[in-house]
Amino acid sequence: MTNTKLNHNNPLHASQLGSFAPLSIAKAVWNHRFLCLAVWLLLTAATVLIVHRLPSVYRAETTILVESQRIPENYVSPTVTPSLQDRLNAISDQILSYSRLMELIERFDLYHQERQHMTPEEIVDKMRSDIKITADRATLGSSGHPAAFRISYQGSNPTLVAEVAQQIGNFFIDENVRERSIEAEGTSEFLESQLADAKKRLEQQEAMLSRFKLEHNGELPEQENALLASAGQLKTELSGVQDAINRAQQNKTVLMASLSDAQMAQAAYTQLLQQSAPVAVTPSQPVAAGPTEVERLQAQLADLRTRYGDQYPDVRHLKEQLEQAREAEKKMAASHAKPAAETPGQAPVTTLVKTTHSSPQSLQTLLASEQRITDLKAQITAVNTEIANLEKERQNILHDLAVIDSHLQALPVREQQLASVTRDYETTKAAYQSLLDKKLAADVAADMEKRQKAERFVMLDAARVPQKPIKPKRQLIDACGCAAALLLAVLLAIGLEFHKGVLLGEWEIPTSVTILGRIPAMAIASPENGSVGK
Repeated sequence: MTNTKLNHNNPLHASQLGSFAPLSIAKAVWNHRFLCLAVWLLLTAATVLIVHRLPSVYRAETTILVESQRIPENYVSPTVTPSLQDRLNAISDQILSYSRLMELIERFDLYHQERQHMTPEEIVDKMRSDIKITADRATLGSSGHPAAFRISYQGSNPTLVAEVAQQIGNFFIDENVRERSIEAEGTSEFLESQLADAKKRLEQQEAMLSRFKLEHNGELPEQENALLASAGQLKTELSGVQDAINRAQQNKTVLMASLSDAQMAQAAYTQLLQQSAPVAVTPSQPVAAGPTEVERLQAQLADLRTRYGDQYPDVRHLKEQLEQAREAEKKMAASHAKPAAETPGQAPVTTLVKTTHSSPQSLQTLLASEQRITDLKAQITAVNTEIANLEKERQNILHDLAVIDSHLQALPVREQQLASVTRDYETTKAAYQSLLDKKLAADVAADMEKRQKAERFVMLDAARVPQKPIKPKRQLIDACGCAAALLLAVLLAIGLEFHKGVLLGEWEIPTSVTILGRIPAMAIASPENGSVGK
């Protein structure tokens, strides 16, 4: 069937035809098959030519391993504790800075052509876009965070790409060591300054505490037991001194009585010697040179009474001996006395003794009496000195007791004051000790960072020279260009047929149109040149 051309006068308008069927597309392509083939081949060749003239882009990649601390954290705690991502961000800002990237660009002569028409800022931005830093999720540490990361760089020269990627990886390793060392040393220096301030405050608190203890020595709470013990000891000493004073007073009383008797006897002997006449001597006036038995027993009785009562067996026994001695003395005096004339109302209580100045016995007795008086006075003087010393010692003990008592009364006040001073001192001391421990730990951690025993970056895979470019994908682009050229050729053929406005086949006629007949294609000869036409 021949093509039927549609026009405005034709009752079968193009709008009444069916949709553009696949057979129509095939018919249109077949009618313009040479044109479609030429367009397809031409566009495909142009695409292949353009794609193969595009510059190749290579990518080199290096892997950095985050190596854990070699020394257990139980022994040395690190002072640098930010997360891997935080450290990567901080180091990336340092490495991707304008000055660092410009140094790399000039060192490796990167972007030579682009630098002819682009500003340095644009070149640096382009290089930043060519550098990729990604965490390796396939390698996880014990904490669940990535234990490695990748650094890649892309460019047109594969050798330069590998060198730049390797250099950037070295930058990360060196910068990590430097940053960790600086941070560890900074922590140590900060703690050192804080420790110096804390030490100064501690020394001030120690001086204040020492001054307080010196000013209030003897009134401190920790001295309470010693004060009580001293007070008890002083009271015991006071009791002993008081007993010694009492004994000395009693001894003095006995000596005074003996001195009085001796002086009376001396006076009597002196008078007899001066008058050379009989002298009345009472029985109470002894003529012996030393103390009588009665005087000795009286002194012992007085001494016992200072310590014991009258019902004590030794006191009672001594009283009986004293009575017997007195009776014996009276009998002896009566046996040597001569009868005397008694006057009315007066008892014979004296004995007449006649002596002369030339009696050796009388002189000896008088000298003995004087010696006894001298001895008694010396003993009384010694007793007085003893009493004075004991009294002075007693006053000293009383003074010491008063001082101790005042200290004991001041203890509650001093305890509160000392608690305030000690509280500030203990707080400052605890702060100083804490800072000292941290400073020592920070010094060890800083030394560990310097020796690279802490967490560090290690080059796991060095950058290798890439063998294949990552872009452009020439085969894919060629295939896409070929398909696009074919599509354009088909569309061109369809457009040409649609522009003619003819039917490509009876399948384009709507089913509502009745076909009356089919006329086969006929060849008609041209009368001028004899050619055949349709």
